[in-house]
Amino acid sequence: MIRKKLAFTGILLASALLPTICFGAWYEGNPLIAHALGESDGKIELNSKEAFIESWGRGYAVMEADFMYTTDGVLVVRHDFDSDGSYYRLEQEIPSEGLVMNSSTYLNSKIVYEQTPMVAEDLIYLMAEYPDVYIVTDTKSTDLELTKKMFTEIVKICKTTGNEAVLDRLVPQIYTDGMFDVINNIYEFPEWVYTLYLNYNPNYEQIATFCNTKGINTVAVSTERVTTATTAIFHNKGIKVYAHTINRYLYAQDAFDKGADGIYTDKIYPYELEWLGLENSRTITTTTRSSGGTTYTYDVISLLGVDYVKLRDMTDTARFMVTYDVGNNALNILKNRMFTTIGNEMFLQEDGNLVTEKSDITLIGDGVDLDMQVIMVDNEIYVPLDEMFVWLLKG
Repeated sequence: MIRKKLAFTGILLASALLPTICFGAWYEGNPLIAHALGESDGKIELNSKEAFIESWGRGYAVMEADFMYTTDGVLVVRHDFDSDGSYYRLEQEIPSEGLVMNSSTYLNSKIVYEQTPMVAEDLIYLMAEYPDVYIVTDTKSTDLELTKKMFTEIVKICKTTGNEAVLDRLVPQIYTDGMFDVINNIYEFPEWVYTLYLNYNPNYEQIATFCNTKGINTVAVSTERVTTATTAIFHNKGIKVYAHTINRYLYAQDAFDKGADGIYTDKIYPYELEWLGLENSRTITTTTRSSGGTTYTYDVISLLGVDYVKLRDMTDTARFMVTYDVGNNALNILKNRMFTTIGNEMFLQEDGNLVTEKSDITLIGDGVDLDMQVIMVDNEIYVPLDEMFVWLLKG
């Protein structure tokens, strides 16, 4: 819904066309981490491209990804190469040459028959394409030389592909004290997680002190270790506690009741947080834009670091008509015409889950490609607010 009011004086365009994407700490407003990039098509523990995209669509801003090496030394996004592990879960046959695949076999072995396996570089490119996603790394090993090799390579990939900014949305997950300095000497990541699943007899006070000294703001603990006493130790030093891996709502509620700040999960979605007394981490907010002495108020959703608004809600800014060209998958926008229904109204979802998907619809404005990314939100057409605002009001 659009509410319009007159501004007192002057002409103001409230936002720049090329916004700077600024985020707080990754855990702020994000009590869920999508385990192994989350669920896709009912399958879990995939680490696939499709899982990443579907998790983003459901509203996850934080995902965990696993990293391993192939036999020929390629860093890939995979949990393991164990006979009773990922081969079984991902519905793959073990190669005749041995448990660990070479990179060619890996890339040509579809996950659960149809999903796309990724090398580390693929994941970095996805993070660049989706600049509102954080990745928590799970590199498995406590071996310091292997740790050094992996993070040196990850940093190199980001820099050589021109995606160095992605590094500040990578959250290294360490398993021992010694891993911190090894990784920090390679790159000073702004956020960290200290996970305790390889620590069989943890001294919580000692770990909390170490984290506090090093600026590590989050620990990850297995569900059975989540107690009010344990969480209090970390909270007393300002450290968040995430529990793993929880896929049942009652177990999640129990963890939150005992003080956990978040959980790793395969199957609990951000829009289901209300069942646990929490809020969806993806929300609708209001914002204003002004021009020609008039201020307009919009309901927007922040996606990819940009404010998006329903296309139909822009009709109060300026008159326009929309038609859909099926053959070219294009929305044609003509200024100074009467708005009519776009034709997708029967498919709109009223559940308010804010499930999103990048659309390949082309926006054509008065015969010219507007070069704007369309996103479907609960099957409603959303467009970048600032870009559309400027185009509609320019002469």
